[in-house]
Amino acid sequence: MYQHIDSLKEKTADLISKELYNSYKAEIREQYLRFEKLRNQIDGIFATEKTPAKIAEAIHGILEYSVYEEEGKDFELFAESFNTHLKEILDQVPEFIVMEQKPERFAKQPGDSFLIKIRKPFKNVAFGMSDSPRKIANVFRKSKKGKTYWKHEVPLKGLAEKHLRAEFVERITPLRSEYFAELTKAYTELLIDSVDQKIPLFDPKTLQKEFTKTRNHLKKDLLDKLDQTFSALSKEAELVGTLELKASNFSASEVSEAVEESNTKWRKEYKGWNNSLLLLHEEWRSDLELRKLTDQSKEALDTYQESQSKTFEQTISPDLNVILDFISESRELLDKTEDLSQSLKKTNYKAQKSLDESTIPALVEKLSSKNTINAVARLENTITQGLKSMSFDLRLCKTATQYQKPIPSSDITTIPLYELLEFEIAPALFRELDRIKGSFLSQLNKQITLSGDLDHMITFGLSTAIQQLEEHQNAESANRVSMETLQRAEDRVNEIKQALSNLFIDTQASLTNAVNKYNDELEALMVNENIREMRIRIAKAKTIQQTKAYRTELKSKAATYFDESKAYVTKRLKEANNFLSSFRQRFILTSKKDTASRAVSDFLASAEERIDALPVIYRNLYKTEPLTDLELFVGRKAELEQLSTAYTRWVEGKMGSVILYSEKWSGMTSFMNYVQNTSTFKHPITRFKCQTAVDNQTQFDEILKKIISSEEPTTYEEVQNKLLNGPKRIILLEDIQNLYLRKPGGFTVIKALLTLISNTAQHVFWMTTCTVYTFEFFKKTLHIHEIFSYPIGLKNPSEEDLNQIVQKRNRISGYKIYFEPEVSKLESKRFAKLSEEEQQEFLRRRFFKNLIDFSESNITMALMFWLLSTKSVDQDRIVINSFQKPDLSFLEILNLEKTQALHALILHDGLTVEQFSEVMRKKIQASYLLLSMMLEDGILVKKGNQYLVNTLVYRSVISLLKAKNLIH
Repeated sequence: MYQHIDSLKEKTADLISKELYNSYKAEIREQYLRFEKLRNQIDGIFATEKTPAKIAEAIHGILEYSVYEEEGKDFELFAESFNTHLKEILDQVPEFIVMEQKPERFAKQPGDSFLIKIRKPFKNVAFGMSDSPRKIANVFRKSKKGKTYWKHEVPLKGLAEKHLRAEFVERITPLRSEYFAELTKAYTELLIDSVDQKIPLFDPKTLQKEFTKTRNHLKKDLLDKLDQTFSALSKEAELVGTLELKASNFSASEVSEAVEESNTKWRKEYKGWNNSLLLLHEEWRSDLELRKLTDQSKEALDTYQESQSKTFEQTISPDLNVILDFISESRELLDKTEDLSQSLKKTNYKAQKSLDESTIPALVEKLSSKNTINAVARLENTITQGLKSMSFDLRLCKTATQYQKPIPSSDITTIPLYELLEFEIAPALFRELDRIKGSFLSQLNKQITLSGDLDHMITFGLSTAIQQLEEHQNAESANRVSMETLQRAEDRVNEIKQALSNLFIDTQASLTNAVNKYNDELEALMVNENIREMRIRIAKAKTIQQTKAYRTELKSKAATYFDESKAYVTKRLKEANNFLSSFRQRFILTSKKDTASRAVSDFLASAEERIDALPVIYRNLYKTEPLTDLELFVGRKAELEQLSTAYTRWVEGKMGSVILYSEKWSGMTSFMNYVQNTSTFKHPITRFKCQTAVDNQTQFDEILKKIISSEEPTTYEEVQNKLLNGPKRIILLEDIQNLYLRKPGGFTVIKALLTLISNTAQHVFWMTTCTVYTFEFFKKTLHIHEIFSYPIGLKNPSEEDLNQIVQKRNRISGYKIYFEPEVSKLESKRFAKLSEEEQQEFLRRRFFKNLIDFSESNITMALMFWLLSTKSVDQDRIVINSFQKPDLSFLEILNLEKTQALHALILHDGLTVEQFSEVMRKKIQASYLLLSMMLEDGILVKKGNQYLVNTLVYRSVISLLKAKNLIH
């Protein structure tokens, strides 16, 4: 038997030295080359990319994860050649051999189990009895016969297969740990260098030296494991088939099971090292993302500092210097003058014309402009966008690890990286930014007020000096008054200048501290132990939040049911009241007279006063004008997607012309500003608004010149040929509702334009905008929907969108919102049981629901009524009353003439007196009187020479016209 074992060992050792050792070497080389390639790629990134954020982003892009996500590899696949040849060698081993048992098999041995020790004496007695004939015969023999022990059958092939294919594999499994530990150590060093952007990077030659050391003693380690395996094999060969070891342990099924078990352990270890490398790369990715966030926040802070410094030095400071120059020149003039009265009057007049009408308003406008007050918000928005980009789930080990050993899959947990940041770090930063914004805007508002009074201070003092001179003929006293006035004004300007300088410096310092603290907290997350601790805190917080959310949901459902019931009853009562009112209208004595309520004009005047009383910064944020600051833009994702689809189809050579329609004041111009500034359109854009006109030909000629950017008169055919033969382009025409008058011959311009669009649609990407009610009118009269491939209507904003529109502006203002409950709510026990946070959430949701029900898609109206709902503005918060829908019921009793006038104004988006006269077929004088009466009643407003429906009554006018089936 022993010659078989020795031969097998010799062949296996030779096979290990060649095939198995080569498999290990191949893996070591593969891992080294992958490491070296990655290191060189990172080196190349450092050489080409300049900004820290770009470097982090580029490194993130080259990290590989898929290679480490695969399941563990079997030993059969790891050393395929070795296993193939080993099976061939094992096939040559005899299935069974018979050999004599050793004497030790019949005597107690130190390592025997208790049961074996009990049974061996019986075996020895039995053997003695079987050997007694030999002993008796030996008495009579001259040549004594030696003792022969019992034979035992050794399943040599099964024994060898189990030891070499199972136990040997288990013995060599840990050998991979030596070089993988060195590999993870090298990756960790490279991680640190790349994240910290430290040059030179970790040298791969260091890893190569460690791998060389490993290879040098790896063959010896493998052969040592083989010696241990054959030592165990030889020992079991002596035991198998005896009392001490069953031969069935080496049956085919047992061997197969043992081989599978060893392969499972190998796979587990293989997968464990893959997990270690995967988690190391995950930490790498996380650190790079966090580093990118810190770099982005630093860049945003630098941008803020540069912007505010530029604003102060190049915009605000020059205006203050102009005032100082005026004061200096005035002082010099008054010092040298021989005619003090004339000089005082001249200086006072100049102050009124230069300061009062120009310089001071411009200064106040610059101080309260969105560019100034949005600076902190832009920094906050940059940080917010960076946080939102943290969309991946971070995989990490549940326990602390240095990646120096295999990590079981069961030890891996996942947590969204954004959740980590959103839980503690981001809220703390945003609270601090809100505090900084509040303080900044409060101080800025104070300086705006002081700046706005400068002209009055100067003109009042000069007027007093003039009066003193005229009444008392005291030149010395008048001169003293004027000089003191100019000195006070100069001191005030210098104080404002210093205060603004300090304000910008202090705000910058506060922001720097806040951003640095934020960055420090981000860098702390680069230590996985901190992430694990935060994960535990998040889990606890989530449990508490879920409990609160469930309780809040129950309360909310109850409140909703109550409100719906109340609304239903109110609606039915209103219907009954309307029926009674309608019934009373049938009788002369009880019918209402056809007059507009004076309360409407009073309401409008009161609204203007309330809006003017708000802080200028807060008021400017809610100006009803198209957005140029695109950070305030919200929603419209579906419309953007439709527009992108249309453009893509046009680029592909298909028809893609677009008409966008919406209600007036619903944000169409802001949407087009957003599209123009953020879209990925690759063709030049020509954009202009269509202006209203009475003369069709003049109007059309102007449009043709704008389309091809020409100053010279041009014909329709020339324009069409230039569009078809020139480079592809995008043309954006806004407000095509201004290109017609609802009268015979009034559709000439719009028809000609639609023909031009139809003829050139494959070479020009046409985008046009129109009010929704004019679009519906054009559908019936011109079949406009057949000309444009993509009619896109701007959808009504959701409650959440409207909330965001208001909240974004409010965050910029720095004020906190407090919804004041009605007295009835304060007396409600159910409301009183809610926490303050729950009360505010309830009032917020109800306010925006009522606001959106009233305003529908009219964002301008929503913002205006938000301002009108503002009860007061304290040091750091705004108090909002519950939304009160204005009583505009007088519109329901307008006579037919005024109703038709409103219909015409809605369809044309405003008309001049002359246009109104043509559309309504009235004389100029009659048209003027009718429009003037409606203007006086507050139904209309006048913009330039155009009459338009007042924003405050627009929604009610639309409802009236729909009720009378005039618009749809």
